[in-house]
Amino acid sequence: QTSRSAAAQVASGTNSFLFGNGSTAAKTDAIVIGNGCSVTSGASIYGCVVIGRSSTVTNGTCYVIGDSCSASGDYSCFVVGYGSSVSGQAAVALGQSCSATASYSSARGYSALASRIGQWSYAAGAFAASGDAQSARFVLRKKTTDATPTTLMLDGATTRLTIPSGK
Repeated sequence: QTSRSAAAQVASGTNSFLFGNGSTAAKTDAIVIGNGCSVTSGASIYGCVVIGRSSTVTNGTCYVIGDSCSASGDYSCFVVGYGSSVSGQAAVALGQSCSATASYSSARGYSALASRIGQWSYAAGAFAASGDAQSARFVLRKKTTDATPTTLMLDGATTRLTIPSGK
């Protein structure tokens, strides 16, 4: 890179690659392309890809493409867009200002919020906050071995689907 404002803005991770001003590739097998992007922090980070501007990966093996996006979820997570983020394990955010905060969740569109296990959310805007004007889809499951009624759960065990106050 031809310009940096800190000594740490280099490709210091084993087998890492960096192209862009003010960026950091501090973890093993990281690829960073863009201005002000970084792959840093978490011990479990390896094999991450960040392409864009001002986007970051701080945990897990994540892929981020866009402007001002972030990923901190464990395992593989994927973020594409503008101002979107993933903090849930194996989660996905696609679009503008979308956020996937729960494990195995997906937020797509504009201002979608996926905050419950396995939730698929789509929004094309919001009233006042992300997630207050969206559609959502869930898969509920529970194994039973007899004819006794049983309550379905988001994780198949103990996590109930609840409706937050005001939604």
